[in-house]
Amino acid sequence: MDSLADKECSHVIQTKQEYETLLDQRDRARREKKEAESNATREISRVKQEAAYEADRAAQRAQAQIDDLVQQVERKTAEIADQRALNANLLRISRERANADRGLRPKKVHTGYVVVMSSEKEIRYKNGRNKLLTAKVWETILQSPYSVDFTESQARQLIEEDLLTKENGLLAEVGITLICHGNGYEALTEAENWKEIKFLHNALFSRQLRANYRTGYWEYIIQHTKPLGIVPTEMRAGTKNG
Repeated sequence: MDSLADKECSHVIQTKQEYETLLDQRDRARREKKEAESNATREISRVKQEAAYEADRAAQRAQAQIDDLVQQVERKTAEIADQRALNANLLRISRERANADRGLRPKKVHTGYVVVMSSEKEIRYKNGRNKLLTAKVWETILQSPYSVDFTESQARQLIEEDLLTKENGLLAEVGITLICHGNGYEALTEAENWKEIKFLHNALFSRQLRANYRTGYWEYIIQHTKPLGIVPTEMRAGTKNG
């Protein structure tokens, strides 16, 4: 028979004081747990509030920066528009003065461009086989409304905007029907539709800028494949228009 000491104990007999102490420990552990949970909940709430506050502040700062940038863009856009309007007005006044100086009428609406001279000339070029050939072309001098007080870059930009970027513009009025932006006559002759171009068009293939200090105006020298058409009276240099 097993002894009593070998059997496991299923019950512990405590004194009343020990039992009360145990209950106190249990209650204290429960209170500490509850307090820890409450503290954790408050801390989480505080962190969330701070995070939300910081996020709101960051959003406000970002929006303020965006608003500031928008205002800067709007101011800059307005300044650019004002500057363009001012430049356009100054160019108009400059053109009117140039027209009045040269007797071009009506000065307020005349383009300011006149044909100074157009002459036939012979040029040399190489064909696809590198053979040196000659061709008869035409060279025309156009006087612009821009005085030599304009810089080279300013004059070039303004003249090319007037003459090369507008379809059926001033050059069409004097018989230029095609503007080629290649590298001269050789490039033109190497085009696949060269025969068609040669037959149907008066093609501009070369252009140069020149400051004429005798007259005081920038000139544009163009070379083209055929003679000009009938130049309108108001575009002939030296012609006084009423």
